[in-house]
Amino acid sequence: MARKQEGEQRRLEQRRLEQRRLELEKEQNKEERRRQKQRSLELQKEQDSRTDDLQKEMEELTMGVFVIWKEEEGLQEPPADIGIIIEGVEVLNEPPSVASACALLLDLLYALNIAYQKPLNFTFEVLQKIIMQLDQHKMSAKVQSLYGRLQSSE
Repeated sequence: MARKQEGEQRRLEQRRLEQRRLELEKEQNKEERRRQKQRSLELQKEQDSRTDDLQKEMEELTMGVFVIWKEEEGLQEPPADIGIIIEGVEVLNEPPSVASACALLLDLLYALNIAYQKPLNFTFEVLQKIIMQLDQHKMSAKVQSLYGRLQSSE
C-alpha cells in the first residue's frame, strides 16, 4: 500500500511539474510575443520617421530624379520606386528605368520651359547636347570642350 501511495504521489508531482512547465512556456511565449510586438512598433516608428524625412527632403528639391531601393535588396534588383520631382512636387512616378526618368525630366524641363538650376546647368546641358544629341550646335564653351575631348578619345 505504501508503494501504491508513493507511485500516486510521484504521478501527482509529475503532473504538477508538467503543469508548471506548461505555465512557464505560456509565460515565455507571451513575453516573446510582447517583445516582438514592441520591436515591430519600434521598426514602424523608425520607418515612419524615415518616410517623413524623405518627404521633407523631396519637398525641398527644385528638380530631380529619385530612386528608392528596398533596404534588404541589393543594387542588382530593380528599384522599389523611381520618380521625377519638380518644385517639390512628384510629377511623374514609375518610369521604366532611371535612364528613362532622366530623359523624361529633360522633356519636362523643355516642355515647361524651365531653366536649368545653376549648379546643375552643365550637367543638364551635357545630357541634352551630348548624350541625347539635341541642339548640338548651341553648346557652351565648357560643354564644347568636353565634347571635343570625348570625340578625340574614341
